[in-house]
Amino acid sequence: MAVALAIALGAPTGAARAQGGQPSVTGGRIAFEAAGSLVALPIGFFGGGLATRWVAHRVGVTDADKAGTIATVGAYAFAAAAAALPPTLIGNAAPHTTGSYAAALGGAVVGGLGSWGLVRLNQPAGRRDQPCHIACIASTVAIFLLPSAGATLGYNLSRRSAGPRPI
Repeated sequence: MAVALAIALGAPTGAARAQGGQPSVTGGRIAFEAAGSLVALPIGFFGGGLATRWVAHRVGVTDADKAGTIATVGAYAFAAAAAALPPTLIGNAAPHTTGSYAAALGGAVVGGLGSWGLVRLNQPAGRRDQPCHIACIASTVAIFLLPSAGATLGYNLSRRSAGPRPI
C-alpha cells in the first residue's frame, strides 16, 4: 500500500533518487516500515488516550466530556508519534542512509488529518442508521492506513546518504 501510494504521489524512483543524492530503497524495506507503523499506530492511539485521560483525572478534570476530549487529542498525538517511529528506526538501520523523524511525524500528521476528514465524511448528520456500502468500507480502510502511509512516505522522502559509518 505504501509503495503504491509513493508511486501515485510521484515519489522519485530509485534511479532518480540516486541522482539527487537520495539513496534508493527496496520495496521490502518500505513494506517493513509501513507494517511496523501500522502496528504501532493503534498502540499509540489507545495507550495515548488512556494515559492522557488518566493525567486529566489526576490534575483535577472532573467533567467526563472534557476528559474525553483531552483523551482524544492525546490519542491522536500519541498515534502520530508512534506511527512515525518504525519507519525512522527501520529506515535508519540501512547502511549509509539517514532520514528525518520530523518528516515521518509530519507525514503521520497529514495522514491523520486525512483520516479525521474521512471519519467526518462517513458520519454525516442524521444518516448514522444507514448501512455502510463499498465507498464507506474503502474509506474506513483508508482511515487506518493513511497515517502509516504518510509516516512511511514522509520518512522516505527525507532520506539522504550519510556516507560510510565508522566501524
